[in-house]
Amino acid sequence: MKPSQAIASDTWSQWCALLALEAPTYGSQQRCQHLRPGWNKAQVQHLLTQTQAALRLLKQEDPFHQYAFLQEKNWFLALSEYLKKEIPEAKALWPVLKAEVSQATDTSQAQHILQKHRHGLEQQLQVIDEIALWCAKAKYGRKRKLQSSHISQQQRWDLQKISIQGIHSPLDFTLDKSMTTVLLNGAHNSGKSALLKGLHLLMMQHQSGVPCVSQRGA
Repeated sequence: MKPSQAIASDTWSQWCALLALEAPTYGSQQRCQHLRPGWNKAQVQHLLTQTQAALRLLKQEDPFHQYAFLQEKNWFLALSEYLKKEIPEAKALWPVLKAEVSQATDTSQAQHILQKHRHGLEQQLQVIDEIALWCAKAKYGRKRKLQSSHISQQQRWDLQKISIQGIHSPLDFTLDKSMTTVLLNGAHNSGKSALLKGLHLLMMQHQSGVPCVSQRGA
């Protein structure tokens, strides 16, 4: 397969921007807009597992459900309160940082304190953004009632009742490694190009750990 740097398509970019609408933090929005799929079986399985974990987390409570505090100047301090259980490392840094910032007498002193803890902050924010990215994928699929895909052990595509934009009715698509050619036949505007673009997007979404637009997908 080609390396991830080779990814470039208007359809993919548009979908990444749509996914970013589900992301609650600036960092996770940037990750969505520059999403890179996994390029081997282990990477894809890891991404699919992450999304499954996020779906289970959202069933209990969305850790980003109170969006108001994300607009606050120190939103990351408030956010940490909601994620302490998810980030064990936060127990050491956040209470100390919050106490020091609360004692700052002016903005410059607060900035100095933040600069002192810059390395620890960056590490914690990366973890927060990563969790937010998982949640964005899960929320995207849950809102649209999409189904989780899995890796086919027979090395085949097995998609049932795909709903692709531009295709008037759901269809099934199966492709195994013994097939070397697929012939698409149909009249002008019958959906041949839409099918190819849709399958390309489905493949990229699956490799990114995102639920797909079919009743069952492998």
